[in-house]
Amino acid sequence: MTTCSSIETSQCIIEFLPLSIPDTVNAITPILLGGAIIFIFFKCLPKIQKLLDAIVNRINEGSSINTPLGSIGQSPNLQELKKVSPEAQISNENTVTDSENWTDKRRELYEKPKGLFLAHIIEPLPKSKTSSFNDPAAEDRKWYDAFIYIIGHDSRDGSKKSALQDIEHAEFFLGPQWGNKIFKEEPKNGLIGISTAAYGPFLCLCRVTLKNKEVIELSHYVDFEMRQIFDKRT
Repeated sequence: MTTCSSIETSQCIIEFLPLSIPDTVNAITPILLGGAIIFIFFKCLPKIQKLLDAIVNRINEGSSINTPLGSIGQSPNLQELKKVSPEAQISNENTVTDSENWTDKRRELYEKPKGLFLAHIIEPLPKSKTSSFNDPAAEDRKWYDAFIYIIGHDSRDGSKKSALQDIEHAEFFLGPQWGNKIFKEEPKNGLIGISTAAYGPFLCLCRVTLKNKEVIELSHYVDFEMRQIFDKRT
């Protein structure tokens, strides 16, 4: 250890500093660098967690995430589905037989609900409209407007009409996410249905009451498969 008398103080400082400063800098540099990395990590941790949550939500909702290593949660390639043409000649082995009764069953599914069916359309909801939602993760989710309404199917030859014009009112039930409430609606300008906001698919039940008090039960799975088209546009 170097010691200095009062007379040799200035000379000792001159000899000591050139040796101690580089050693001190070399010693504290890793500590400062490590501290800076830890500080930045914890400072950015909420944003990192938010980003990871958004990615997980997007995958859970059925969307794909493109990365340099490939796609995560990639949607199926619908072009790989077999194409069938309405004009195609059906081979004998695929022809419906009387015992299978496919034609009668299909007709029954048209006639039992009196030609009434549920349909839906979705479209992206601007983030500015989701800020008021009672959902902590609302800004991280991709929300959509969902329009659910009743349509009527008439036979091609016009011999059978749907009961669309005979509806008195309809009750819609969407489940627990909507408080298990029943939404009752009457026809308005030839349209009867509801609209809501959602970020994923759900099941809709509908009870239709006709003017003659007959009740028809309908159900419809409100899927979000059309989201793939919107994702490709963004």
